[in-house]
Amino acid sequence: MQQSKIISSKTLYQDNYTKVFKVETQKPNGKISTRVQMQKRSFVIVVPINKEKQVLLGREFRSALQKTVWMVPTGFVDPKESPQKTAKRELLEETGLLSKKLIPLYNLTGSSEYQQKGFAFLATNLTKDDSIAPEYKTIPTSFQKATKMALENKLGDRIGLVVIAAIERFKNFQRAN
Repeated sequence: MQQSKIISSKTLYQDNYTKVFKVETQKPNGKISTRVQMQKRSFVIVVPINKEKQVLLGREFRSALQKTVWMVPTGFVDPKESPQKTAKRELLEETGLLSKKLIPLYNLTGSSEYQQKGFAFLATNLTKDDSIAPEYKTIPTSFQKATKMALENKLGDRIGLVVIAAIERFKNFQRAN
């Protein structure tokens, strides 16, 4: 089976986090297709769960949304930094917490026009680092309430799905040990 082939690719915009480009492809039937695509740097989402078996949520103002939203630690993976290292760094910067057990949950991907990789982690065995001033205060939230908030889209689509997956993974991990 023949595949489409790229005829040209032109960068329209680029900064440290995002690249927007126009791609022309020729399909096997000869038809030319033009699409605008975007690549963003990879990101992490970290779901911290305390020893009381509660999700630690935070509230932070997001300028793009012009409102304060519920969240868990998230951030872009720096060049030359592994997703695991980014997850530990973001957890510490945003909450002032260290995790002795960081468990990979799954990887997220974008669509054909929106290219971005995401890495989701569950953080347990948490300790406070008093030398760090956290970016926001964490709010211990029961699994039931966090799941309800996720299902009602109060955590945002990606974060909500990751929180539900983290809770289920944590419960399965607890049953196995």
